[in-house]
Amino acid sequence: VLLVHGHGGTRDEAGAFVSVAAQLAAEGIASVRMDFAGCGDSNEPFSNNNLTTMLADIRAAEGYALQTIAVDTERLALVGYSMGGRLAAMRTAQQPVYKSMVVWAGSLSNGAERLQSIFGGAERYEQQKTKAQTGGVVDYTTPWGQQQQLGLQWFTDLESSRPLDAIAQYTGALLLIHGDEDDVVLPAVSTLALNAATRAEISEVAMIDGADHGFGLYSDEPELTRQLIDQTVSFLVSSL
Repeated sequence: VLLVHGHGGTRDEAGAFVSVAAQLAAEGIASVRMDFAGCGDSNEPFSNNNLTTMLADIRAAEGYALQTIAVDTERLALVGYSMGGRLAAMRTAQQPVYKSMVVWAGSLSNGAERLQSIFGGAERYEQQKTKAQTGGVVDYTTPWGQQQQLGLQWFTDLESSRPLDAIAQYTGALLLIHGDEDDVVLPAVSTLALNAATRAEISEVAMIDGADHGFGLYSDEPELTRQLIDQTVSFLVSSL
């Protein structure tokens, strides 16, 4: 199982990915995690963070796992959180074939339109993109107060990405987990993805009541986080 963190997150995701990895290991399922550019222990600047470089990191982590331990290449899976969900979906459009995928509050809509709200709307998004075109990077503060520098390719990659199209071609097992109070990636996005997943062997949405985009990870609500982790591990064990 490849665990793919969200925008500005880390390979630990506030301990959630650590817990998932430990529970999978107890079931005999290996996992691998990575820090993307400018995140966690990465030594790269965040300006190198974009969908292209993150997909390359996913492939590298996957290759490392396959070369290091005896992995069954017909039983591979992905877990992606938020932007990591977009990346996971996009990875399924490439080789190898993934048997199972779990997406937490995934940014699964095509293009950039549904994410422009985190910049303050379409006009503000275009202003920030223009600054990146002019200066190479633009300073950006996330809704959670993180200070980042976004390169122009962060914007262009986002605009050209088609994760929903990848979901429509995916043939494995798919679980979409969303908080019903998420105001960053609206729950309707998971419903949209579910409707697109017509070729999936299994496809379902699990809504966690009372959870926002953080699933309790950043608001000291352990019961919400426990539901998230338990549903993820249970689905992976049963579908792999």
